[in-house]
Amino acid sequence: MAKIYNVIWAKTANEDLTEIIQFVKFDSPNAAKSTLNRVYEEMSG
Repeated sequence: MAKIYNVIWAKTANEDLTEIIQFVKFDSPNAAKSTLNRVYEEMSG
């Protein structure tokens, strides 16, 4: 059975993710949305 962990994002980590998504969004909004969704899916298990 897999363990469930709570993820607590540091402010800088959240800012970094935001910057990454904005950078990707410049070239491909769909890729940015897909990437963000994948990050959240991995966090939620």
